[in-house]
Amino acid sequence: MGEIRFPWQEPVLSALMELNPGKLDEKIDAALKAIETRSADLNGSADSFDERVALQDAFNSLNAAKRVAVREKAASTVTFRVDRPEKDTP
Repeated sequence: MGEIRFPWQEPVLSALMELNPGKLDEKIDAALKAIETRSADLNGSADSFDERVALQDAFNSLNAAKRVAVREKAASTVTFRVDRPEKDTP
């Protein structure tokens, strides 16, 4: 995402650049809501092809980020158990 051409792109960019896992879900949800709202506003508009493509690209990017975040969250909660051989006691 280069330049911001549409107002709804600001929350999308903010979500995609968020480094704090605790804030990521909230930002992605806000960005998806902005996309949903704008898509509804454009319903039936014939002159919005470029924006519709941008909306779809942003939607796909946010969903990919959400999948990665879910995977990372799951991986961070996995614990490993290492079995150590028992020492011989004399």
